[in-house]
Amino acid sequence: DEQARIAWDLYKRYFEPYTAAERNACGLTLIEKMKDLGIDNWYYHDKRKEKEGWWTGSNRPAMVMDLADVVYDRAINEPNPEALKEFHSFIKTDKYPEGVARGGCHDDYVMMWAIAIQIRKHMPTGKIRIRTFAW
Repeated sequence: DEQARIAWDLYKRYFEPYTAAERNACGLTLIEKMKDLGIDNWYYHDKRKEKEGWWTGSNRPAMVMDLADVVYDRAINEPNPEALKEFHSFIKTDKYPEGVARGGCHDDYVMMWAIAIQIRKHMPTGKIRIRTFAW
């Protein structure tokens, strides 16, 4: 509930941006709560526009490699120390050659950036959503 309220506040504060929560077990609950609050400018996982959110599946290695390219090019700036800790604990293993969070660590910020880079490739362009504001 708290994550959905935070997402709603940011959604309104930043003029209803294109939105893509990760479509996984917990993410599905978050997406439903966000929809209930009124978020409606979604990235859809499917062409029929029935499944909101980003599905990280077999495309994970490509996502992480795209993120690695962006980091290498210094094309992002992440000032949050907690996020930087996650980046530093994201390592290659035999099982996950593209990278995985070291034992006891998390990859939430890393995957957030990886998803954001993918969504940026897929987001619609050329359309403006007109909204009226009461000043």
